[in-house]
Amino acid sequence: MKNLILHTLVYSVFITSSSFAQRMNSNTHFKELEETAKKGSAEAQFKLGDHYQRGLKSEDGGVIFPKDDAKCVYWMRKSAEQGYAKAQGRLGSFYGHGNIEGIPIDQKKSLEWHQKAVENGDAYSAYSLGRKYEKGHGIEKNFEKAYTWYFEAKKLGGESYLSSCSRRFYFRRLKEINDPAEITKWMEFCAPHGDSLIQNSLAWRYYRGENVEEDKEKAFSWFKKAAANDHISSQHMVAVCYASGQGVKKDNKLAFEWYKKTVETQNTSREIIFGRDDNILDLAHMYYTGKGTAKNEKKAFALTQPLAEKGNAEAQVSLGAMYFKGRGVAKHMQHAFKWFEKSANQGDAEAQYNLGYMYLQGKGTEKNTKEAFHWYKRSAEQNIDKAQYLVGMMYFHGDGVLKDPRQAKVWIKKADLNGFKKAAEFWKKHNLWKYPDPPIIEGETF
Repeated sequence: MKNLILHTLVYSVFITSSSFAQRMNSNTHFKELEETAKKGSAEAQFKLGDHYQRGLKSEDGGVIFPKDDAKCVYWMRKSAEQGYAKAQGRLGSFYGHGNIEGIPIDQKKSLEWHQKAVENGDAYSAYSLGRKYEKGHGIEKNFEKAYTWYFEAKKLGGESYLSSCSRRFYFRRLKEINDPAEITKWMEFCAPHGDSLIQNSLAWRYYRGENVEEDKEKAFSWFKKAAANDHISSQHMVAVCYASGQGVKKDNKLAFEWYKKTVETQNTSREIIFGRDDNILDLAHMYYTGKGTAKNEKKAFALTQPLAEKGNAEAQVSLGAMYFKGRGVAKHMQHAFKWFEKSANQGDAEAQYNLGYMYLQGKGTEKNTKEAFHWYKRSAEQNIDKAQYLVGMMYFHGDGVLKDPRQAKVWIKKADLNGFKKAAEFWKKHNLWKYPDPPIIEGETF
């Protein structure tokens, strides 16, 4: 018990002495700050005003110095008149909210002080102006001005919470607009400020003709603006446009440069990037074909292999083709078969066709016409015309499947309608028109 009492006394003395020391240190700091403020330091004047606005208490609840609105306003004004941005912004808030004695609500003066603060680099004043125009606080609502000020806050805010305030407002406003024409108008107002995400959205709107007249040139222009701000999918679309001549003159060299830039940007980005593998495969294709750059099949292989091993079906079929042809790597039929099979099992139609060929010819595996037919048919069902033609032939001759001229008729006709030239010749040579159509099985369409 005596130990407990002693402990309590010691603790009480410690707290008392600690609070006393805190008050002594704070008083010393306050006096030094006051002296610096009186000498004309705008920063010290702001800090002194801030102390008077809040007041300061010690840990034990003792008042180190009291809250004093009049002195707060005095020192804030002194600092603001010297151009100190934070003080100007604080005065703007005082006039906007009337939350301090001695300053009545005056929205005109609030705007003036916030604008001066923004001119001197205060991000939060820009944000406050955005809120005023968005909500109509003391002034008429103006969404365009609101976005403009929010975007200024984004530029001045660095990595702070304000860095995304303009984008958040953009989406808030977007949800409120029901008229497609007004949506486009809102996007066109916001995009020139420089947000790459909005620029990319507007580009896609023109590219696809979403509630606007399709305009590939406008789309390309906005993709390029967003790409300049390191927007990865926009960089990719700039490459696509150059490669295909959509909205801009076809230029394989520039297409290659933009594909390369896309991959370089995504390699240094921490963001989750949709289509990351596609960007690498497009670059690999440029190296493989020699479009826009010197042909480099080994480079194409090096870019493709990691994606294939990771499970990308398109990369797997490409890698299989490289092993099959011996381009970028030594020819190896077993490896070609392995990668075609992996891709085919994921549903890639081209890989399914290639796997059918490997089984039919006995390359990289034992010859097996039933397996060949199986994979050709799966490819044909995905509308691959050459596979449809071969399925028709195999039905007609009974290779790998029971002979059925009626089914042959169906698949040869499909291939013909898809433009496969040999199909028309086969149809005519074997008079497929004379065979009746097969019965339609429930759940199956022809």
